[in-house]
Amino acid sequence: MATKYTFTDSERQSIEKACKQVRDPWTLRRLKVLWFRALGKSYPQITREVGYSPSQITRLIRDYQEYGLDAFIAMPHTGKRKYATHKSNFTPERVAELKHRYKTATTKGEARRFKVLLLRSEGYTLKDCALKAGITEAHTFRLVRAYRQNGISAILEKPCNRASKIRNAFEGLTEQQRAELQNIQETVTDELAVTRLKIIQLRAEHKNYKQIMEATGASKPLVSRVLRRYVELGLQAVLEDGRTTRHYRK
Repeated sequence: MATKYTFTDSERQSIEKACKQVRDPWTLRRLKVLWFRALGKSYPQITREVGYSPSQITRLIRDYQEYGLDAFIAMPHTGKRKYATHKSNFTPERVAELKHRYKTATTKGEARRFKVLLLRSEGYTLKDCALKAGITEAHTFRLVRAYRQNGISAILEKPCNRASKIRNAFEGLTEQQRAELQNIQETVTDELAVTRLKIIQLRAEHKNYKQIMEATGASKPLVSRVLRRYVELGLQAVLEDGRTTRHYRK
């Protein structure tokens, strides 16, 4: 389960220095998201400061975590993000292993995943990799990211859809996490936050979506978003969700 990212003193100093040196307004605006978050500001506060939505803030922080400050600054200002191939992820030894795995793959799906990585190692863009492998660009991005983070083991694992991840995460909740949910409900007074916490608590009690919707009056999209946010980003992200729109069933 995702936890709140904590910036070190060294990271804060590097981000502050970058903010002073960068001249491009777009890059500076993105760096300010990191700087304000490093200072401990909440998502709603950062939204008011720079104008990015909570989901955009989450994505920017995730990009920083995955690619580092230098790559974060170098990302091009385009309508669609394009990531440069990280050569460190495709050393000659790793490429040789990928080729071997591709030749000895036991299923078409496994072979396709290794083909994507081999194409990426040759410098093809995510879009070109997707076209040549016959999968979506989003799927291609997830494969490359999984390989970068966890290596070959992530590619060999059986793909798990989002619903399964949420179900598995709630089945694996510890007693400490359950106690945290119970204790924080006694201190939260905001109506929307209370609804979000109730959704999480009911799911922790193994209630299905229909039961949660009936108990809270929330729509299915809201229930899904709250549970996904909790699993991927943690409890604090749910509480700091800056959205104010109420998704209640009619």
